[in-house]
Amino acid sequence: MSNNLTLVEDGIERCGKLKTRFPNLPVLDSIAHQLQYLKSVLLGVESDRSRLNEIIIGVQTARGIESLDMQSAEVFYRISDLAKSMKR
Repeated sequence: MSNNLTLVEDGIERCGKLKTRFPNLPVLDSIAHQLQYLKSVLLGVESDRSRLNEIIIGVQTARGIESLDMQSAEVFYRISDLAKSMKR
């Protein structure tokens, strides 16, 4: 499995755990959908890469996750960087 896919899967797992701890935090639903999209692109299931421009995990992490779980925030920031590099 590629390092990028492993990173995204780690993000999905962390997002799920955060949703369990903070079930009323809507930003987590958005992050979860973005992570699933990135996973689909990495697996080749999703061929439409145009939505990569809509990935805002970094901004959402800064506003809603960083103060709750810094370790997860760091993973989400790395995923945000990955998404930016996938646009090229």
